[in-house]
Amino acid sequence: MELNDPKNVEDLARKRGVDLDSFTELRHQDLRACDRLLSRNTLTWRTAGAFEGGAMGLLAMVPVAGIPVAMTADILVIQVLSASIAARIAYSYGYDA
Repeated sequence: MELNDPKNVEDLARKRGVDLDSFTELRHQDLRACDRLLSRNTLTWRTAGAFEGGAMGLLAMVPVAGIPVAMTADILVIQVLSASIAARIAYSYGYDA
């Protein structure tokens, strides 16, 4: 939910010294300022992806039901995370997802 809330991007931008009233004002900012809003998230998303992959691999090792459950859960988790990450990136550059 945090990734899908544009208010979090506004708060982060204010902490980084960007003065704005709405996240849509980020469209008029320098791209470097927008890129800085995502700098820590990239490492977080990679780490979450690695843990998710490891967890699904462990789940797949459960006899009989492990593989179908792991595949279903993996598809669901990847879809949710991908949509959330895409929304956060769009908000960071001033576009409504």
